[in-house]
Amino acid sequence: GGSGDRNPGGGLRTVAQNQTIESLARVTIDGRLQPWLAHDWNVSPDGRSVSINLVSGVKFHDGSLLTADIVANAVKASLPTIMGPAFSDVESVSAASDQQIVIRLRRPSPFLLEALEVPVPKPGSPMVGTGPFKVDNPQAPTEMRANDDYYLGKPPTGRLVVASYPSVRAAWAEMLRGQL
Repeated sequence: GGSGDRNPGGGLRTVAQNQTIESLARVTIDGRLQPWLAHDWNVSPDGRSVSINLVSGVKFHDGSLLTADIVANAVKASLPTIMGPAFSDVESVSAASDQQIVIRLRRPSPFLLEALEVPVPKPGSPMVGTGPFKVDNPQAPTEMRANDDYYLGKPPTGRLVVASYPSVRAAWAEMLRGQL
C-alpha cells in the first residue's frame, strides 16, 4: 500500500487534499479521463501538442482567479514526478491565453493525457485550492468548511472533519453513538 497505510496522518491529509485541491482531470470509476478544472482538451493531429481549455471563472479559496499561468506552472512542477522517464518527451508547457495552456511534445506520448491528474494548489499555499471545501487552519488540515464560492455550487454539507480510528470496532462505536 501507500504511505497512508503506515502513516495515518498522511492518509488523512490526502483525504483533505482531495476535497480542497482539484486537478485538470480525474479518472472516473470506469477508468476514463474526465475534465475537471479543464473544460476540455484537444490533441493535435500529429500527437505532438495538447491544448487544454480551462473552466472559466474558477477561484481559489482566497478569492483570487485560477489563471492559465498558474496552471502551466503547476503542470511544469508536477509532470516530472507524474510522468517519470516519459517526461523527457515534454518540450514545453505554456499559457497560450488566460484560459488555455499548451503542452508541446518532442514526440507523441501515450502517458500525457493520464498526467492531466495534476493537482493545482495556489502558488505558495499548498492547502489553498479551488475545491468544494477549504482548510481554515493549516495546522488542522482535516477540519474543512464549505467553499461558499465554489464554481459548481456551494456544497450541501457545511463542514467536514476527517478522523482516524484505531479499529473498525472503534469507528462503529462512534457511529452508534451518533458521532459520525
